[in-house]
Amino acid sequence: MEIWNVFSKGEKYEIVRYKKDNTFYISVDFGDGVFQGMEKERGVVHLRNDTLFFLTVDSRHYFIHDGFIFNFKGTKKERIKKVL
Repeated sequence: MEIWNVFSKGEKYEIVRYKKDNTFYISVDFGDGVFQGMEKERGVVHLRNDTLFFLTVDSRHYFIHDGFIFNFKGTKKERIKKVL
C-alpha cells in the first residue's frame, strides 16, 4: 500500500493505492483523523517508467511524477507528499 497527501484549493486529500490489485481511492481530510471517501474518486492505477497513472471510474485521469500530481481537481499540478 502507498499513501500520499495533497492540498488542493484549500482542502487536504489522501490518496491510497493498493499495490496488490492496482486500485486506488481518494478521501477528503476533515481534520482530527476524519476522512470521507469520495464515490467517484476511485479506480485503477498503471505504472509506466517512473510515473503512476490514475484512472477514475468516471474516466478522469491524474498522474504522479517527480513529487507532483497533475490534472488533480482542475489544477495543472500540485505538490504531493508520500506518507507511506
